[in-house]
Amino acid sequence: MVLSVVAFGIGTTYPVGTVSIQNAVSRYQVGAAMGAMNFFRGLTAAFIVAVMGAILLATLGVAPERGGHVTVMSATAANALGIDLAHVFRGVFGLGVVCLIVSLIALIRMEERPLRGRSEEIPPPA
Repeated sequence: MVLSVVAFGIGTTYPVGTVSIQNAVSRYQVGAAMGAMNFFRGLTAAFIVAVMGAILLATLGVAPERGGHVTVMSATAANALGIDLAHVFRGVFGLGVVCLIVSLIALIRMEERPLRGRSEEIPPPA
């Protein structure tokens, strides 16, 4: 169920971003703009996942300078060790909320432009 909600959110977000970028640049720059968009989308996703992992490990008390090693544990094992998993994931979801707010601000500030059609005259290259 949760995976369906995530897939619905991602499935509706990617095409909107793609069309917005394609509509914002000239026809001769669409390839470079799409390449830059995909590069920064992947870079940002990798960075956010790394930061969320660091928050998770720091909340669990794992530190590299102490030779930190994490073993996979179940919820019952975590409860037996006295680890409150709700508290551990609070920072991760907090970062998710911050990312959501930043993306909403960017969406609100985005300039509204009419979509280009096929009938537009293509200017000759300079």
